Amino acid sequence: MTNVASSWALNVQKSKVKKKNNNWLPQLYQKSSFIKVLCFALLSANIPLNKSSNKSFRTFLEVYTRNNVPTETNLRLGYIDDIIFDEIPNE
Repeated sequence: MTNVASSWALNVQKSKVKKKNNNWLPQLYQKSSFIKVLCFALLSANIPLNKSSNKSFRTFLEVYTRNNVPTETNLRLGYIDDIIFDEIPNE
């Protein structure tokens, strides 16, 4: 009976973890249109992406846009590819 109870508790715990993971995973991978436009604007104005780490610039953007500004690394890893593929015509 102990095995049945522990097996049941383990299954309940696994289902709770799956439910929690299902809630946050889609949010984690959703890309913000604001950040994509910000990245595009920085690139098209020849402003290096590392300027997004400047404390004054970051604070200004976060206060007046009410959006979080990602780090240079997150911009490079998450948004540059999308911008490039959007701008290059499909042949």
